[in-house]
Order: sequence, then C-alpha cells, then structure tokens
Amino acid sequence: MASEVASFITLYVFKDEDMQQATLQTQQAIKTPVQCIRFFVFMLLALVATSSYAVTDNVPDISSLEVSVVVTDPIASEDGNDTGTFTIGRTGDTTLPLVIRFGLSGTALPDVDYKIYGALGGSGSADSPFHQELSYEIPAGASSVAVEVIPIDDNNRIEPDETVVLTLFDPISLDAKPPVSITIINNADDPQAEIDISVVATDSTAFEAGADTGVFTITRTGSIKLPLEVRLSLSGTAHPDVDYKIIGALGGSACAGCPFHQQLSYLIPAGSSSVAVEIIPVDDDNRTEEDETVILTLFELTTGESGSRAVSKSTNARLIAKIIGSPSATITIINNAKVLAIPTLQQWALILLIMLLLLSGLYYSKLERNRW
Repeated sequence: MASEVASFITLYVFKDEDMQQATLQTQQAIKTPVQCIRFFVFMLLALVATSSYAVTDNVPDISSLEVSVVVTDPIASEDGNDTGTFTIGRTGDTTLPLVIRFGLSGTALPDVDYKIYGALGGSGSADSPFHQELSYEIPAGASSVAVEVIPIDDNNRIEPDETVVLTLFDPISLDAKPPVSITIINNADDPQAEIDISVVATDSTAFEAGADTGVFTITRTGSIKLPLEVRLSLSGTAHPDVDYKIIGALGGSACAGCPFHQQLSYLIPAGSSSVAVEIIPVDDDNRTEEDETVILTLFELTTGESGSRAVSKSTNARLIAKIIGSPSATITIINNAKVLAIPTLQQWALILLIMLLLLSGLYYSKLERNRW
C-alpha cells in the first residue's frame, strides 16, 4: 500500500488593496531605508503567499516487498521447439513497475544452446560465476513475469542433456535466492539409445627413427547418423609435446594431480563408425632413454557430465556411450638411441680368449701351408 506523505505550507492572504499598495510601491522611487525594507517585505510575502494546502504523493511500500522464482515448465526440448519457463513473482504493492535482476548458469550456454527474449539488458564477465546477467521488468499492476527459455536446435551432434540455472537477486538486499533449473533435452536420433565405443591400438609400435607413427582407433556401434564426441585421457611414461605429438583433437586440458597427463575430445564424423588417433614421436636424438609408452583411456558419456572432464554419474544419469572391452590401449615408442653398455671384466676376458684362439688358428694354418 502507498502511504500519504503530506507537506504543508502556510498561506498569507492579502486584501486587494494590499496587493495594489505593493504594486504601487514598486513603481515609486525608493528614497529611504524604510521604503526599501517595506518593498522587500511585500515582495517576499507575495512570493510565498498561497492558500494552505496538502501535497500527497504515492510512494511504494517496500517493507512488504518479496520476490521469488519458480520453474513453471522444467523441461525444454530441441525437438519441436518445446520451451521451458521460469516465473518470477512479487508480493506487496504492484502499483509501479519493478525491475529485477538474475544470473544464468548451467551446462547450456546462452545463444549457443538457447535464447531468452524480453530482457531489458544484460552483461557478462570472465570473473563472474554466471554465463550472463539479465534484467527483467514486472509491469505496473502485475505480480509476475515469465522468462521463457527457447532451445536452439543444434541437431549436428550427439550430446548430453543440458541445464539452464537461474539465480534471482533480491532487489533490496541484492542477496542471491536459491537457484532453480530447466533441463534441455537433446534431440539426437533416439535419446534413450546407448552407443557402444571401444579403443584398440591398430599400430602399437612407434619409432623415433623415420617418424614411424603409432595409431589408436576408436570405434562406435549403433547409429552413425550424427557426429559423436568422445572424451579420452593420455597417460604413460611418454609425455605429450615432449616425447610425442597428437593432432586432430577438438580441444584438451592438463590436470594437475590427476593420474593422466592430458584430457582430449575427438569427433567421430557423421556417417563414420571410427576415428584414428595418431601418435607422432618427437625425435629427441640428443639423449639416450628407454622405450616409452602412451596409454589412451576412454570415458563413458553420460548426462551427468560437464565440460571435457568425466565426473561421477548420479544414480539417475542416462548413459549415452558405453565402453565395450578394455577402456585403455597402449602404444610403445621405440627410442632410436640405445644405451651403449660397457663390457665387464669377465666379458673382456672372454673377448681376449676368442681373439687368441682366432690368432692361433691363423698361425697354425699358415704353418701347415708352408710345410707343403
């Protein structure tokens, strides 16, 4: 409710002859200090003179203002442009419009996986925990506004279902309200169908000499209509970019404290059932070293994943790609500069004995020829 704020100004009412006298006074020359004082007194009273009145203004009562957000449609689908909806409501005075602000996060990305229309404005920051911050207006006389999440149909790859998380900020305290989320269902061929993936080392030996490469082959069974992004890790005694290089990955990252050197994503193209991961040895012929190994390990793909790292699956996570057989395969890089071993004393003695026997044989053979 609006409270009445009243301001009162006292009116000084003058008779017409008094106002005429003030007007006449302004036309006369001011000859004495008394006339000057009287002139300014009349002018001041004329400026502030008005009838006593009260001014009222409607000011919203923010003491009872409360805002909240609920998910009125928690599921959006790329298939058929089925949208999801957040509803932001307010309690208290609805006389004036109210601008509210919220942040968007989750595994789905704005303008990549979904769009939102009707915002007053938005901003983003690399340091922010949100992909985007937006402002919406609840119109005057209305107690709520709908924020519609419109999925973008990116039917060009198989991917996990994604989430849009909305965090509402209190317009008075600016504190964050508990977040709520909408799930965007991917429209890949059959969202419930599992795909089997496997990895083998189709060329398990690589050589530094001659740049002889090794090859892992990742294979899928099931639908090949769409591209499939597979995620893997690299470990072993050989190190990426030091002992070997790998090309063709969609992206990758290092992981301090993890049991592997690197995580990568590879794409099995649409219409193809496999992709080759080639290990290219780096010829470090300036040092001697032992043969080294490269171990590739596949990750299962589930709806419980985020980004390029595999995470523990919840009990209701849906499996997209299941690993068949061993999740790992190994390639050995053969070093081209072997360590030269120094013979032991026993080996030197054996070598000397063999040389003496050879010389003795040659000597006696020569004596026999001279005798004949």
